[in-house]
Amino acid sequence: MKKLVIIGAGGFAFECYTYIMQRIASGDKEISFKGFIANDGGKNLVQYNLNKFYLGDYDKISLSKDDYYIIAIGSASGRKKIYNQYKENGYKFYNLVAPNAIVLPNVLEQGEANIFCSFCNVTSVKFGNANIINTYSSCNHDSQIGNYNVISSYCDLTGFTEIGDCNFLDSHSFLLPHTKIGDNNSISAGSCVTHSISNNFTLQGNPARVFLSKEPKKIKEKTNFENTQIENKVIEIFSTILNKQISIEDNISMNNTEEWDSLKHIEIIITLEEELDISFNNEDISNLTSIKTIIEKIQELKK
Repeated sequence: MKKLVIIGAGGFAFECYTYIMQRIASGDKEISFKGFIANDGGKNLVQYNLNKFYLGDYDKISLSKDDYYIIAIGSASGRKKIYNQYKENGYKFYNLVAPNAIVLPNVLEQGEANIFCSFCNVTSVKFGNANIINTYSSCNHDSQIGNYNVISSYCDLTGFTEIGDCNFLDSHSFLLPHTKIGDNNSISAGSCVTHSISNNFTLQGNPARVFLSKEPKKIKEKTNFENTQIENKVIEIFSTILNKQISIEDNISMNNTEEWDSLKHIEIIITLEEELDISFNNEDISNLTSIKTIIEKIQELKK
């Protein structure tokens, strides 16, 4: 029998305790509940009438390597820190699945220290360690989830999506098929991610746009582009995103180019902003619908 210990003593820890007790009540004879560990002397458990199960503070209690640990902490960075600390010291972790969650067996065979909350739906997904999939969220076929991610309630990761490490997806956020996000990103509530991003961004909106970069602004040599360099870079970005050879003489626009739809438009705008170290306002995004007007606007911004 696996004796389960919850790391944490807040509201999410109480939720995890509820899942454990529901599993035991429904006949799961492979687990038992041992108690909580935190760093507040058990004070926060009083409101749940569970302080009698407090085992001790992190740095004062002698932990058993025979027990299995559940990280009931809601921050991605906190989950990463505790998981690595306990893993390095040889402690074991438990994948906690709420009784009414739908999680295919192959998912549980891959990672550890994951928590699958009530009514979530996780199918054929490659899964890492120490993730939270909250209530009513779904991770669909052929997707990949890295480590230490916190996916809030009512999120939808559609087929063939990929998520790296330490990302936070707020409630009702969505990833469209084949989109990829790297590490340490925050997706704001209600956002729809339509394009792939790298690391350290905050996205918001529908379609989601970069709202904030967590990385310090880098000084780039390419900031002082000449006009010909700007033209060449714009053509390169357009050719890559539209998957067709573009020349400046073509004067392509959204009206005469089938491949340049609204989703590609957002991807083009964001890539131009990242590669050329510029920022378009909302009016620009609506009006810049030809390669000629985009180049002219960038040259104006670079003066």
